[in-house]
Amino acid sequence: MRNPNLASFEQFTKVIRDIIPEDVCPVAIKNPSIWLAFPEKDRCFATIENRSREEALADIEGKEYALVTRPNSLPERADDNGSSYHILAEMLNTPYGNLIIYYTGSNPRYLAIEPKRYEFFGLLSGYTSSR
Repeated sequence: MRNPNLASFEQFTKVIRDIIPEDVCPVAIKNPSIWLAFPEKDRCFATIENRSREEALADIEGKEYALVTRPNSLPERADDNGSSYHILAEMLNTPYGNLIIYYTGSNPRYLAIEPKRYEFFGLLSGYTSSR
């Protein structure tokens, strides 16, 4: 607990908040703890559970959301055999697992964002980033 080299939630929060644009609402699949990084967004934040996943994804398609999910957790889609959302970033080896953050809307400014990759050091503090 007192080891200064342990990962902190504050570091995770800083990175995920840098990824998700301010005017986009975060949504997470089976990961309600992501809300803790966005307490001011409690009116729009949602966590999607398996039982309602396909309906919820249909509801957010084309709207201003950032979908936080684990790799391979999006259902296959008939139109393109995979996700049609724009990847904003990957967060790998975080203390909370591997995450991919997608933008579900149609704002050209966000669709032009080049995906970033953040590699965390697991339970230790620190990360690296690349494009």
